[in-house]
Amino acid sequence: EERIRYILEDSQPLVVLTDKALPTSLIKPDKSMEINERVRFEGDKIDLTFHEPKNLAYLLYTSGTTGKPKGVMVESQNVTAYVNAFQEEFGITSEDVVLQQASYSFDAFVEEVYPALSNGATVVILKKEELQDIELLVKKLWEENITVMSCSPLLLNEINKHSIPSSVHTIISGGDVLKWEHIDQLVKKAKVYNTYGPTESTVCATYYRCERKVQRIPIGKPIAGYRINILDKHGNLVPIGVPGELCVAGVGVTRGYWKNEALTKQKFITDRFNEEEKVYKTGDQARWLLDGQIEYLGRIDNQVNIRGYRIELNEIESHLLNYEAIDDVVVVARTNDEGDKYLCAYIISEKEWTISDIRKYLANYIPDYMIPAYFVEVESFPVTTHGKLDQKALPNPVLTINSGKKIILPMSETETKI
Repeated sequence: EERIRYILEDSQPLVVLTDKALPTSLIKPDKSMEINERVRFEGDKIDLTFHEPKNLAYLLYTSGTTGKPKGVMVESQNVTAYVNAFQEEFGITSEDVVLQQASYSFDAFVEEVYPALSNGATVVILKKEELQDIELLVKKLWEENITVMSCSPLLLNEINKHSIPSSVHTIISGGDVLKWEHIDQLVKKAKVYNTYGPTESTVCATYYRCERKVQRIPIGKPIAGYRINILDKHGNLVPIGVPGELCVAGVGVTRGYWKNEALTKQKFITDRFNEEEKVYKTGDQARWLLDGQIEYLGRIDNQVNIRGYRIELNEIESHLLNYEAIDDVVVVARTNDEGDKYLCAYIISEKEWTISDIRKYLANYIPDYMIPAYFVEVESFPVTTHGKLDQKALPNPVLTINSGKKIILPMSETETKI
């Protein structure tokens, strides 16, 4: 409720489309229109406003480092450019049936809806209960003969455990890091793509067709109308294989942040290689591969400092995923009551394992200071409404010395009480 209140106060919309689930205390009655009720229009002629390509299409709020969400100003020409690039890659037709599962507050919604409707395809909208129950979701794939679907990696990981209909020919992953284990069965039945792009570049900026198992699935090459620069800290282009900050340029780069000129100037800079364009600095680290693909290396700020050592969390996860008993893993840095940072690995596994065995395995590949202090087994990873990992919802590990046994903590309020 507080987030909605902030967004309404920040954006100051002329009209709010709502339903009865939204508290009336958040909006003024004269500014709201309930979408659950039928509205009768008299049929008078309405002069529509002429829409310029540079007009705003929408504001999309993303999480901000200050704790307040920031509004990204997306122009009509940005959306049009992305729809055209999507169509050039995937060729949606009127015969396609596209699954719509993303929240409309997430830019994946744009990917699911606009290319489909602009090319005469059918859009099947999931109900809330179907999205929350993987069995119901998969059943919907069969009932509606879905052909194209776009999902987060964590959702694909669940779908990967089920049989999907032969009608599905294209699966698009985005919003988080995709691992081969998430799609190893799906790639046998459909074309699976890994995509990358922040909201500030209008949905996606790169695509990659996943066809073979690799340790890190690339994010691909720039899509039509987009360019990628990978720069060092001085703003220079880095050579092939050298990590740098991934910067997006081209027709998809948005206007900037709503009512935040300072942050806009910091993140949207003039392209030194083409002064007529601007570049969005993503804060993500990547490198060019020899075949022209781009490998995503994580957030630049995903490096943490533990007892004076700089540690890359993705490197630890990569080694843990190669351990035969581990199906999936995420490593996070936590802080104890004394303010000291430590590493905790959250593991999904259907096999037997011990902490001592994993420690011995990791010792062959990484130094001692990179080995997590705690290993917690969970049934699944908590996700946000956007399908991304919700780190804040991960259980807090038991702050005692590991005895070589697995720690399985309560994952619900009921389990906590028991």
